Parts: sequence; C-alpha cells; structure tokens
Amino acid sequence: MPEKKRNWTSIVAFVVLGAIVLQILLPVIGSVDIGPTLFVAVVFILPGIFIVVSMLRDSAEEEESPEDRIRRSNYQVATVCADLILQFLALSHSIIADPNRLLTDGELALIPALSGKILALTDDPPEIFLYALGAIYHRAGKYQKSFEFLDRLLHYENTFTAQSRRKLPYDLLNQAFQNRVSLLKYQGNVDGAEYLAVRFFEADSEENALTLLADCRRQIHGSLLNSIREASDNSDSNNSTGAGPEQNTGTDNHSNISDVLHRIYDSP
Repeated sequence: MPEKKRNWTSIVAFVVLGAIVLQILLPVIGSVDIGPTLFVAVVFILPGIFIVVSMLRDSAEEEESPEDRIRRSNYQVATVCADLILQFLALSHSIIADPNRLLTDGELALIPALSGKILALTDDPPEIFLYALGAIYHRAGKYQKSFEFLDRLLHYENTFTAQSRRKLPYDLLNQAFQNRVSLLKYQGNVDGAEYLAVRFFEADSEENALTLLADCRRQIHGSLLNSIREASDNSDSNNSTGAGPEQNTGTDNHSNISDVLHRIYDSP
C-alpha cells in the first residue's frame, strides 16, 4: 500500500508540475500556431501516458506466482527464526563468557523454552546454535542434553523426514541468519550483545565442542557407573538378609557392571 501511495503521489506531482510549466509557457504558446496542440499534449496526453504506464507497472508487480509467495513466506519465517537464534546466542554468551557464572532458575527454564521455539521451526539449525545449546546445557550440568547437541554438531547425520518438509531448510535459515548478522554489522551494532555473541561462539567452536563432548561422555559414564554400583550395593545388602544357597557374590555383581559398561562403550 505505501508503494501505491508513492506512485499516485508522483502522478499528482507530475500533473501539477506540468500545469506550472504550462503557465510559464502560456505566453509563448499563445503566439505560436501549434499552441492548442501543445496545450493538449502537455495537459492531457503526457500525463495520461504516464498514468497508464504506472498502473501497468503496478499490476505487473502485484502478479506473484504461488512459488514466489511460498518462498517469500518461508523467508519471513526464517528471519523470525534467525532473530530467535540471535536472542538465544546473546543469552548464552552472557553466561558462558564468565567461567564462574551459574544459571538462575529463570535461565534454566528459559533455555528449553527459547531453544524449543527454534527447533520447532527447523530440523537443521545453524552449527553455531547447536554449539551454543550444547555449551549452555553443559554449564547447567545437563550432560545428556549437552552430549546430544554437541554430538549432532560434530557427527552430523541427515535426519530428513516427512515432518521436515513443513520446516525451514538449512540453506534458507542459514542465509537469513547470515543476513541478520551482516545487518548488525552494517548498522554499526558490533558492540551489541547479539553481534558479540556470534563472534564469541564462532571462535574455535569445533575445538571447544570436542572438549565439552569428551567431558560430557566422562560425566555420563561416571554417573552411570555410580548408579550401577549403588544398585549393586543395595542388591548385596538385600541378599545378605536372606538365607539360601543362591546368593550373588561380589564377583558376579562386578561382572554384571563390567558387562553393562562394555555395552555402553562398544555401542555404535
């Protein structure tokens, strides 16, 4: 609508300008035989041509194919998703940048809420988002969640499904994200929280992700080992209170723990 108003404003301005020019040239027109013809051309024909051309151009611009409409709509959604990613990066950066920073209860609730909106829009978010999400879950002590996203970042597998057809593809979202980052730089917001967060997570992200992934693996396996040992101790305590020749020995319990851990480590 604003574009149409500008076009009609230009038309009115053109007609008014023609009338002013006509007033200036009126003495000359009156002394020349072609005066009436020139008058008609200036007042009616030229503005009429201009109006017709403008209307045809507007009509051509309004004609949009269904594919163009879908592409434009998808890009608008991708831009919204890119803005959400920037917000998430800024939040994560404010926490991760300080090695002694702990998460508040509100931040612990905000992480899955904000990241969930992003993952609801796409199955293939930019790598920087996966790294930031893995890093923030690691800081929160959610090692299983952290491992999930860091492993996905470093060992990418195509998880395309029928549901993915209704979500944003990687190329479109990544283009929208890079455009938003470029816009921040162009606008001079290089000291803003969002731009600083992008630069922070881009620096050595793969090396840091490997370190965090290895620590997640140690934490998960250590926690699992402790759980199995506790279960084994409880089993020994229960068996010691009963009578019978078929009580499990400590060797059998440790053998069971070893079997479980081998299945974990050897699993693909």
